[in-house]
Amino acid sequence: ICFIIGHPYETMDSAEKTFELAKKLRIKYGMDLYFGLIDVYPKSRVYEMAENQEGCTWVGGMRNNWKAIQRNTATIETEELDKAQLEHFYYTFTDEIKKIPDTDYYKGKTKSDIEK
Repeated sequence: ICFIIGHPYETMDSAEKTFELAKKLRIKYGMDLYFGLIDVYPKSRVYEMAENQEGCTWVGGMRNNWKAIQRNTATIETEELDKAQLEHFYYTFTDEIKKIPDTDYYKGKTKSDIEK
């Protein structure tokens, strides 16, 4: 499962709740989890929101800078979370989730096994 952080209107509280959900899934099911910062593509709703400063703004130098875009690099900031904070969340969440054992929940299971 991949959790995306840094959506428009993201807050410290919503990012922390996302991480708490990820931790619960990892602890209970041993699921393989990843985090990424949101990618913003032209003609997408998030792109329009950044252009219009609706819940987010472009990080300086990141608008349409395709060479710089990576999962660990913030391209937009929210009203509450700037680039440094978002990237800190990404690295912290990624490091912390790795500390919880991954029991490979899906290995050897069929769909009917999972639904039980």
